[in-house]
Amino acid sequence: MKIPEGELMEHIVPIDYFPGFNLEGFPNRDSLQYAALYGITEAHTVFRGTLRYKGCGSVFQAFLKLGLLDRSPHPCLHPQGPEISWKHFLCNILGQIDPNIFLDMFKSLIFDKLGRDEIRLRAIEDLGLLSEDAIEKRMTPIDTITNYLHKRLSYDSAERDIVILRHEVEIQWPDLKKECRSISLVCYGEPNGYSAMAKTVGYPTGIAAKMIVDGEIQQKGMIVPLTPDIYSPLLNRLKREGIIAVERSKTVE
Repeated sequence: MKIPEGELMEHIVPIDYFPGFNLEGFPNRDSLQYAALYGITEAHTVFRGTLRYKGCGSVFQAFLKLGLLDRSPHPCLHPQGPEISWKHFLCNILGQIDPNIFLDMFKSLIFDKLGRDEIRLRAIEDLGLLSEDAIEKRMTPIDTITNYLHKRLSYDSAERDIVILRHEVEIQWPDLKKECRSISLVCYGEPNGYSAMAKTVGYPTGIAAKMIVDGEIQQKGMIVPLTPDIYSPLLNRLKREGIIAVERSKTVE
């Protein structure tokens, strides 16, 4: 499956595992390279995806439709240019000459541009993108919206992030029986402490670095941790830090 540029969020799929999280997924770059790395070149399907809460893809489609993911410089967003609000900028993108248009009329234009999708409109409004607040201009729409959301969506003191990982391997054995093996990992961040992202990235890196210093890893150069002598002790030490993967197997009819 090859997805043209700009159409990624049109391939959102619902996720039926972890129903309590209400997730959706979409493809994440080239998956086929992993077939050789994992020694499963005979696999019929190899797919790597990204998990997000349901509705995330629709919001990004709204950004795309409004031109907010454009990587080209926009004259209104030059850092040395005159001050401009989100409302004024979106009026410019929509070809609306008068930035002082009444809010209801402005929202109606945005609503039409978003395919008359009320959820997308509500998300754009909740994110403050219809406001008169001045933009911190970063030359391109995508850099400007990224900088804005980085600040707008930063965690409050009592909030925390979450990392969810899921592997599924479907097997057909020589006797034609089918099995599905899964590995699941859920890691929560700590309010006022390490985030889940920091723990799941930092701990493996730190453990691997110590293994090199202690001489446990003898290989030289750039190494992918796909051999048991590396990943087995690493996974065991991650358990001591509370990062634990759960393995399950079930027969598939």
